[in-house]
Amino acid sequence: MTSETGDPVPALLDRLPFLCLEAELGTGVPQPTTATGAASSSSPLSQIIDRTSVSTLLGDIAETVERGVASLAVQKLQRFDVATQLVDLACAVALVDGRVAAKLVMDVLSVAPSHRTLVHAISLLHRSQSPEVQQLGGYLTSIGDEQVRHMVTQALRQGGGSHARQP
Repeated sequence: MTSETGDPVPALLDRLPFLCLEAELGTGVPQPTTATGAASSSSPLSQIIDRTSVSTLLGDIAETVERGVASLAVQKLQRFDVATQLVDLACAVALVDGRVAAKLVMDVLSVAPSHRTLVHAISLLHRSQSPEVQQLGGYLTSIGDEQVRHMVTQALRQGGGSHARQP
């Protein structure tokens, strides 16, 4: 997916709304699974952006998550689950920088720690073994319910990064 000039960024940005819609509808995007074939806690949105695109767009992704967190902090009315979408987007960053991904996820969780958001944050544990991501796992365990704690334990046992896509 590249533009006429060979630059992948404009083509990705043009296609991103459709990719997000496909991810939400479960079409066009393979659904991640665990080794047993069960559905993984990994979210489709975090799976649709490749390593090269994340590297190219890292600053833009971080800025988008930060703007979303600011919006959530003032409790601006949203038409969809912004917190979960922001966590999913932040989890994609783990392909290139687990530390930044963990910080972005923590920023979202600091203003919107819903059960659903916590569950989506677990996908980060599958994508990175950085110390910051491991600390995030501890945090999720401390604030999550029994289901979240179980999912975190399973993710940490499987070893971070085992489900991360390769470029």
